Amino acid sequence: MSKIDYCCTMGEAKHRSRSKAEILKGKPRCIYCENPASTVEHMPPKCMFTKGQRLSGLEFATCLACNNGTRGADVVAAVFARLRMMPNRDDPLFREALAYRPTVMARAPGVWEEFTHPARNRQVLRPSHGGILQPAVEVTTDGPILRGYLDAFSAKLGLALYREHTGHALPLHGTVTFSWFLNAGLSQKYADNIIRILPAYGILKQGKYNSVGKFGYRYNSDNKSLVASLVHFYDGLYIFSIASCMPELNNILTSWPKSKTIKPGELLTLIPPAPTRIPILG
Repeated sequence: MSKIDYCCTMGEAKHRSRSKAEILKGKPRCIYCENPASTVEHMPPKCMFTKGQRLSGLEFATCLACNNGTRGADVVAAVFARLRMMPNRDDPLFREALAYRPTVMARAPGVWEEFTHPARNRQVLRPSHGGILQPAVEVTTDGPILRGYLDAFSAKLGLALYREHTGHALPLHGTVTFSWFLNAGLSQKYADNIIRILPAYGILKQGKYNSVGKFGYRYNSDNKSLVASLVHFYDGLYIFSIASCMPELNNILTSWPKSKTIKPGELLTLIPPAPTRIPILG
């Protein structure tokens, strides 16, 4: 179960998918950099959902370089979002994650080999939801290749939600600060502390369908210059980000542990180069 609760009743939404022409109307800037937009980005991406069956909403104008250059980050996030704390081979999400292996190896070279390396895995006993100790594999996920791709995905998400809730792309002098957590990495206590300052909620909704349990987020925004959010994808991936165009906040927003900060135009610098060898430990 997600650590993010939704305290409001969710009703149906008459939401239609916008056409590419509508999204690109007015020749907007790419939400990730200074270049003119020429294509449409879905954030979260279609690969985050079973068989790519994504509901409408959260569609953004981007340039081809940012869209194509971060496809590896999208599929890496889609895999790790599906990895629960206690997965088993009968879990449909676990099977979906394994099915993405060829795509990960093609679009994000080195990620799969890095996190499955024997030096990063150890056998442990973990309590199940019923409190019974069960054997599990604990994976160290601090490798530089994986970290780079999840950093890029987290930055994309923060920039996209800024655009969604302010109505404009983050100005080039603005910053997005972010950190990500994989299944057991985000405690309920820490999540609760963040949620206290994030009263609003967001999901994808289309008619009688919604993305609850798959994707949702809590957020706070002044609707013009600041967006803070805690996002979950299934039970496997959580992302906390704050995006702001106010210079006086930029230094303050880089202060929490294990966070990174970038400006628009720096997104692709987070993507790791294809490795010549796989680091055993980062």
